Amino acid sequence: MSPRRLLVMTPRELTRDVRARRQVEAAREAGLEVLGLSAVLRGETPLALPGIEVARVPGDRLSAPLRRLGLGGFRQSHPVLHELRGLWRLVRLGKTTIRLVRAARGLGRFDLVHVNDFDALPAGYLIARRSAAPLVYDAHELYRAAEAEPPRLWAAVVAGVEGWIGRRARAVVTNCDPFARELDTMLRLRRPATVVLNCPDPVPELPASAGPGGPLRVIYQAGGDHESRPVADLLVAAEHAPGAVITIRLVYVEREQLEVEIAARGLSGRVVVSDPVAPDRLVEGLTGYDVGVILNRDTIPNVALAVPGKLWEYMMAGLGTVAPALPGLALVDELGVGVTFPPGEPEELGRRLQALAEDREALAAMQAQARTLALERFNSVTQAAQLREVWQAA
Repeated sequence: MSPRRLLVMTPRELTRDVRARRQVEAAREAGLEVLGLSAVLRGETPLALPGIEVARVPGDRLSAPLRRLGLGGFRQSHPVLHELRGLWRLVRLGKTTIRLVRAARGLGRFDLVHVNDFDALPAGYLIARRSAAPLVYDAHELYRAAEAEPPRLWAAVVAGVEGWIGRRARAVVTNCDPFARELDTMLRLRRPATVVLNCPDPVPELPASAGPGGPLRVIYQAGGDHESRPVADLLVAAEHAPGAVITIRLVYVEREQLEVEIAARGLSGRVVVSDPVAPDRLVEGLTGYDVGVILNRDTIPNVALAVPGKLWEYMMAGLGTVAPALPGLALVDELGVGVTFPPGEPEELGRRLQALAEDREALAAMQAQARTLALERFNSVTQAAQLREVWQAA
């Protein structure tokens, strides 16, 4: 008998979505026939993902230019512009839904549909319904809690659509316990959301460390700058951590502007802007560093409750972690893999980094604990087993 057919969907380039890539690998290990379907934004070049067919449709082309003009993203703006931004998001959602549903017609029928992110959820529901297939909804974020005051029309539509489909999905999956508890309440789920942590693949061997000599080598690896995790905090921290050299590695960044600010603060040579690494090389790209930083502020639930995937990446690379003392990041202290600082106080972040620069023995213990836990518990192999249980139940 041929293996069951699984469709994995994303609203952006699938091969650049780390979580979706791991779903594909887990499906192939389970003997499923897996296909991908994604919208692709301008400039999103697909990465290699051997053995999987991915159907692609054009994604949104206007949001990035609008953001560059100061009209997009989550900026504070005039109430009318704020609501127009929400209306544009709904138009974008409709266009993405139509394109994904049409593209799926040429892929045949499926036994299971796993849809990532809200922007692909309506299309996933319609495709699953057409195939009479169970739907698994993978919520990477708390979409309704991504802004302190979201556009009212947009928020009402998201609340209605996400809740209605979420209750009809065979399973809702998310990436940490705090998100799962919120989704149970927000979506009024009949079955509790399942947690599949966003952990990296095991990396059994790491290059030899350069040793404890020299300045503390600090890395901040993220998608981009955001008001809830401002990169400017790293510059303030560097001013209070003379024993550290901080590398900033962002996918989306106004690099020239950032480097001008670094120079203006007299931090050239101690704060460095680096090119991003490929999504399938995130752990390997952390070798040679001592400490990884997380910047989340206590601004919105989507950030305060999050357990960023970079925590697990830092652990797999054998780094200590310095993170804000937020509900989602209590794990850093509980697991003994780093230290925390008061959220929104970058001066304290700098002082924690300086303390680690001066106490390499304590740092070495955190690094060893992080590496051990990553190989034993917090990796894609252990999480794939949880994901396969979800699919089996569905």
